[in-house]
Amino acid sequence: MYIYDMSKIRILIVLSCVVFLSGITPVLSIAKSILKEEPNSDVTLFYGNKGFGSIIFREQIEALKNSFMDRLRVVHVLSRESLGNDIQKGRIDKQKALDLHKAFLKDQDIDAVYICGPEQMILGVKEAMLECGLPEKSVHFELFTTPGESKKGEAIKLPNEPTIASNVSIIVDGDT
Repeated sequence: MYIYDMSKIRILIVLSCVVFLSGITPVLSIAKSILKEEPNSDVTLFYGNKGFGSIIFREQIEALKNSFMDRLRVVHVLSRESLGNDIQKGRIDKQKALDLHKAFLKDQDIDAVYICGPEQMILGVKEAMLECGLPEKSVHFELFTTPGESKKGEAIKLPNEPTIASNVSIIVDGDT
């Protein structure tokens, strides 16, 4: 669980990548609380997704951004679509976090970074933020293991695992 003192947060950086539909939920909640309760705060959300159509809570994030236009910045990073520039293309990893920091945060004093997503992303972003000079106590994250992994990262064989008998594609208005 994330614990923070909103009275001390001025600049908050949130990095999130959706994993099993839950990656954005905790960091979005933190961002909302800080924006509403700390009038001197600024929040930057770097949000990784496959494509623009798969951005969970997109409308809520846009509404929040519209409510806090001067204090909330949202930067989408898409792994399977292009927004027309290299900085927003690809997966969020250590190098992407370094690039994002250089492009958007270079001359800012950052009070806290909250990271939510896959373990590899979290560890890479944490390493990047430490390289950028943030103290370790300012970089917050939670690591979860998925139900098919042991703590050593070895897959666990489940009895009677289902097999995929067919693949189905759904096309709506010409989009899959």
